[in-house]
Amino acid sequence: MQFLRLLKPNLSRLGLMIDVSSIGQRRRKDYEVAAPSMGVTVVPVEVRTQDDFEGAFQALTEAKVEALVETPSLLIAARPHDYAARALAARLPTIANARVVVDAGGLMSYGRSGRGVWRRAVYFVDRILEGVRPGDLPVEMPTLFELVINLKTAKALNLDVPANLLALADVVIE
Repeated sequence: MQFLRLLKPNLSRLGLMIDVSSIGQRRRKDYEVAAPSMGVTVVPVEVRTQDDFEGAFQALTEAKVEALVETPSLLIAARPHDYAARALAARLPTIANARVVVDAGGLMSYGRSGRGVWRRAVYFVDRILEGVRPGDLPVEMPTLFELVINLKTAKALNLDVPANLLALADVVIE
């Protein structure tokens, strides 16, 4: 929400796309707790299948949300171009959990670095191939996160991305 607030300082209505098959319900609670302190009303919409996207974007448009957050979603990750195109058609600036959405035309993402995750995966595979039992390996949380901004999408949405937000970005797609 803070990145979207930098982009839209007067943000008051935030759409929240929740994939009910993921950790979306837990994230929903996080947003609903944090939003009032920022003067933001959260408008949640749930999706269960790819077919729900059209109705979800219609509901967000009718609710007059000003921006959209996507909770981690396998549905969106499976078809990021469709999601990004629908968000653009609805004129909604978005922030996603995964860079794949921004590469597909979404506005922003903030989440774990895909490169960092793959490096650690290689390490664990190597350890297992060396004979270490998987149960003996530690559970790790990601430590590398990246903010990615797509300036082409910002231009298509007629948004000026402020310099302070660009300065925070790890990757800017021009």
